[in-house]
Amino acid sequence: MSKKRRKEIKSEGDAPGEDLRRAEWGVAIILCLLAVLFHIGFLTQAGALWRDEVNTAEFARMASVDEIYSFLKYDGFPPLVALLVRGWAAAGGGSDDSGLRVFGLAVGLAFLGALWLACRSLRCPTPLFSLALIGLSPIAVRAVDSIRPYGLGMVLIVATMALLWKAIESPSAKRFVGAGVLAVLSVQCMYQNAFLLLGICMAGTLVSVRRTDLKTAGAVVLVGAAAALSLLPYRATIAAAQSWNVVIQTPTNVTQLLSVLIEAVSPGGPATAVPWLVLAIVCGWAVVRSLRSRSSPGQNPARPGAVLFSGAVVVASTAAFLVALASTKLQTQPWYYVPLLAILAPALDAGAWAAATTKVWKIARLVLAVAIAAAMAVSGWAQVTERRTNADIVASLVGKEAAAQDLILVNPWYYGVTFRRYYKGPANWMTLPPLEDLRIHRYDLLKAAMARPNPIDPVLEKVTETLKSGHRLWLIGVFPDPRDVEEPAPLPPAPRASSGWYCAPYIITWGRQVSYLLKSHVLQADVLPTGAGRPVNPYENLPVVVVSGWR
Repeated sequence: MSKKRRKEIKSEGDAPGEDLRRAEWGVAIILCLLAVLFHIGFLTQAGALWRDEVNTAEFARMASVDEIYSFLKYDGFPPLVALLVRGWAAAGGGSDDSGLRVFGLAVGLAFLGALWLACRSLRCPTPLFSLALIGLSPIAVRAVDSIRPYGLGMVLIVATMALLWKAIESPSAKRFVGAGVLAVLSVQCMYQNAFLLLGICMAGTLVSVRRTDLKTAGAVVLVGAAAALSLLPYRATIAAAQSWNVVIQTPTNVTQLLSVLIEAVSPGGPATAVPWLVLAIVCGWAVVRSLRSRSSPGQNPARPGAVLFSGAVVVASTAAFLVALASTKLQTQPWYYVPLLAILAPALDAGAWAAATTKVWKIARLVLAVAIAAAMAVSGWAQVTERRTNADIVASLVGKEAAAQDLILVNPWYYGVTFRRYYKGPANWMTLPPLEDLRIHRYDLLKAAMARPNPIDPVLEKVTETLKSGHRLWLIGVFPDPRDVEEPAPLPPAPRASSGWYCAPYIITWGRQVSYLLKSHVLQADVLPTGAGRPVNPYENLPVVVVSGWR
């Protein structure tokens, strides 16, 4: 048989595999472009900054870097992102909403690049499941593109995992130094990344020890140690935060944590949570198979070490992250879990690729990724294009309509962080309770107010004075319906015997006190339309009620 004929036969035999490879790349590119579209949708539709984003923007706008560091004890993040936003504005990127949204888009696109990098490093040719599960997740898109440390922190921790594995697979001082630099930067974005990094380093150490490569295992430990040491300057900051965060702490349990985690992985409904479980099982099977045999007929060119590393990352990082969340005693929100999902997705992707040893399984992998993406895209677009707040609309409305002698009352107090950024009107405004500094979330001031007897008495007096003089009261935020409110018993100064320093009972009671006063004396109340015109983030969708008259 001639050499040319042998090449033709080989080419004919490879054609089906080549077609499947091209189909996979085509789907991956389409999913990536769809994810880019989601980020652009967020850029153009998110609108004004909501209170958590305002918090970061206000840190960036502080008078000096020294002031930023002095106020870190009132925030839950290191300063890196605030400093970068500050530099972005100074370089001409802008500190207004549109300029900051572009900053968020840049971070979002970098995150997609990090997913590609991580999957390729773990010997998975395309991030099919990563793009479908996390790249198109509306919760992830909003978390990454928001002006918060989550986005850049996720980019850096995913890149750290990618580069650390490359260093373990083919050790070199240059790669370990690069991984160390990324690891340090990642924890300088978010303290939470320290626990994810712990899981990644545990996985890397496991693989290295199994290979009896103690030198590489030591290098992995050094990467983690460097990141941990970089957090030592924040010991006093973290300790100081313990004095105020008791007001938002409440007993939590594993069931509560897992229920919110399930919510985080199922933005498109319960069905979209199933692929995570399926992929976890497939990844576990791939790990077991790789431990039994380093090679088998038809096995993908994913080295057994990469499969073991991926499986270990899934287990160790999940455990470390959930333990860390439980230790905070905070009520978690779905976006808290996105950094964890950001590293789980490439790890599961790598496990699924390694498990696909036959043409049937490879086709099934491709079909499943398309199905997941379709489920995410249908429901995800509406969530991605949701307005992040209507506080700017409310502030503009009240600013135009409220007279100088009127009074604006914002409840709960944390809505005042956003309202302050956008309100330009002549009328005075207050929060429940009144706080001296509303540039950022000052839970320490809330704690001090809770410790005082009758802290909202000045507000009640101002409300009474305003209405008695014939002027109007503008209620912004959440107030109980006066028709359903009975006279509330004043709470004693905190801490209470039943709930300690937890702030919720106080916030609820203060709102009821205002509503009961209005029930007893107000003649007229009108709910005003805010005119958002489309869905608004439920965490900051502020109603407006104007009340007048006195009896």
